[in-house]
Amino acid sequence: MACRRGDDDLFVNQYATGKNTAIVLDPEANTTSKPKVTFKEYMVQKKRHLHAGKYYRSEDKQKIGFFSLSHALFWLSGLGLLIYFGIEQSWEQFFIVFGIILLRSVIVVRIFASASKKIQGTKAPKNSWMHDFLYLGYFWVLGTISHQAKDIQWK
Repeated sequence: MACRRGDDDLFVNQYATGKNTAIVLDPEANTTSKPKVTFKEYMVQKKRHLHAGKYYRSEDKQKIGFFSLSHALFWLSGLGLLIYFGIEQSWEQFFIVFGIILLRSVIVVRIFASASKKIQGTKAPKNSWMHDFLYLGYFWVLGTISHQAKDIQWK
């Protein structure tokens, strides 16, 4: 499989196994790339990256799909229940749901903080819980656009 610039994830997805691949947490092992400057360039890049997911192994597509579905169900049902219990003034249930959302948000912040420290040696953004919520729209909107795109251009 010949890799064009930008589809290295397809190469890794096809050939990586538990026997020939390892996770390296040393900050010296990180690679960096220059971020896109304009919103248009960013969108073209994201469409290309997400479009490549069509070619992942079925097992990996299922894992990504399950994660995305569970993520969406958590936030949509959680927010829906908060609104419902708030309107009904069922404050005990409202605070139980709010507590579950808060607990998950604290766990997400701690995971990002731990991973960021191990991988980059820096602190994760304090609002990573908000990024987790915003990822809901980001992934579903961009994922849908990218999946349906027919005009993907590789450099």
